[in-house]
Amino acid sequence: MLGHSILEQSALVAAVVLSGIPTTIAHSWVEQLNRIAPNGTMIAPEGYQRAYVGRGDPGFKGDISDDLWQIPPNDRAAGAVIYPTDLLCAPQQKIGTYTNSKYPKLVTAPGDYVALRHQENGHVTLPATQQNKPRNRGTIYIYGTEKPGANDTLMSIHNVWNADGTGGDGRGRLLATRNYDDGQCYQVNSGDISTSRIKQFSKEASNPQGEDLWCQSDIQLPSDLTVGSDYTLYWVWDWPTLSKANAMIGDEGVEVTKPETYTSCMDLEIVDPCADDLGDVKSPACSSGNSKTKTKITNTFAKGQSYNSAAVPQELTGNFAVGVDGTNADSSSNTGMSAPPDLASGSGNSATTGSASKGGASPTAGAGVAASSSSSASTFSTVTTSAPSSAATNAGAAGATVTQLSTVTVTEGVTTVTVTASAAPDAAVGAVGENSTGGLVIPTPGVAPAVEPFTKRRRSRIERNLS
Repeated sequence: MLGHSILEQSALVAAVVLSGIPTTIAHSWVEQLNRIAPNGTMIAPEGYQRAYVGRGDPGFKGDISDDLWQIPPNDRAAGAVIYPTDLLCAPQQKIGTYTNSKYPKLVTAPGDYVALRHQENGHVTLPATQQNKPRNRGTIYIYGTEKPGANDTLMSIHNVWNADGTGGDGRGRLLATRNYDDGQCYQVNSGDISTSRIKQFSKEASNPQGEDLWCQSDIQLPSDLTVGSDYTLYWVWDWPTLSKANAMIGDEGVEVTKPETYTSCMDLEIVDPCADDLGDVKSPACSSGNSKTKTKITNTFAKGQSYNSAAVPQELTGNFAVGVDGTNADSSSNTGMSAPPDLASGSGNSATTGSASKGGASPTAGAGVAASSSSSASTFSTVTTSAPSSAATNAGAAGATVTQLSTVTVTEGVTTVTVTASAAPDAAVGAVGENSTGGLVIPTPGVAPAVEPFTKRRRSRIERNLS
């Protein structure tokens, strides 16, 4: 699926803020896994999480019925509380669930470098849409085991398994920690962060990312994996609400007010480093004649390659971008900011800088409270479809250019949304809305658009773009 124009992407921004789309629509899971060649390029064939449903497949919803798994669920009567019985993997992501040949396991070898990619969906480039979220947009924890359990729970593994494999029941280990924001990924929209990154990490639109640049968690697999077996990865994204803005778990005085975790579960097929199943590019361990040989590819990374298929070089220096108990950060990847300091606030103003904290994930049972039902304010940028006059745009923008940043205060009710523009509207500028059939509309300048809640089962075009 090719990328979307700036007009469509701005509609997406408006939809997130205004429309009342369920928050799960905009969240993330592992879209694709790739081996990383010695030159730093992600190579085919791809692998997928268990029971993966493609975004273009019939029946795709992008919710907890297919690719997404949220802990705790939004509808829990007790509120945002994680139970000891909460399964780590979605019910449909049972061990070995690879029934669709279009979406197989990743075939890889011991010691290989692997990229796990996810879409940021505005969590990185539009940080103002949700208040008091972690500075690094949350921490990703990647666990590995050769002995997955059908009833593995989040609380029995997350923040329990450790890097040396001695934590909990000892069946697995913590392989890596990563910042959700890898320092370069973006969704094309009119926000400051996206605009900056599009210039810094420019690329051509290409499947499957389109104009967007997906985020990565690049890790090196253990060199002692058993050839001929499957190896399970658990991808855990902690996305809690904190008591302070621009903070990290572990910072002084920072508490988790609402836990929120998303997971993906996937199996890898482990083969010999020289196996034909790996395709033309064998594992680096193949040339050494020893599958347990540890390799480093930072020195062979090819500079200047397309961001469409390049790993993040800073993530190849070590598996731990965020320090945890017993393991110091050893990766030179992004230090926990979602953008340069002057863009981190999403408004062009300076923001407090800092590095990812050294500490665990959000507390579990009893740590969170239900989400507040009070009204909140958010901002987004408006666009014009006139000929470019004040800013260069992406090649696929069809002449659209951002000419004005108008502040819009949004007050959300149960079934209605009231919009009040605080800036005098330009005659050519309007907030992009959506009609009841899913079509994009540009309301009359100066007139607040009517926004209809999404209540139908069928997903609109904006909802599809969100996922």
